[in-house]
Amino acid sequence: MLRGIWIGGTLLLGLELGFSGAANAQTPDSARADSTAALPKKLNPYTGNPEQTAEGRKLYLKWNCYGCHGTQGGGGIGKPLNDTDWAYGGDDAAVFETILEGRSGGMPKFGELV
Repeated sequence: MLRGIWIGGTLLLGLELGFSGAANAQTPDSARADSTAALPKKLNPYTGNPEQTAEGRKLYLKWNCYGCHGTQGGGGIGKPLNDTDWAYGGDDAAVFETILEGRSGGMPKFGELV
């Protein structure tokens, strides 16, 4: 089950969609220093795996992520996924949490689907 979340996270981090820099984007330095300084970063085990990236693309379409984030992640109703301005952090752990739990303001949680 968690494998699907990581696959979706891989896609959302920009593999195969041509995003650049999004995977390394972080919250502002002041917020990061306060909230994540002591936390180890979780790394996506599927990063760089073309088969998992293709499966992530399928999930992106199946779960209708493109309906809000656009077919190439440029945004629309939802925030863009192909820039470096990530409201909740662009590291693997933050993206994982966002997909799993959702966010107020419209991002639904997908933990039940995985």
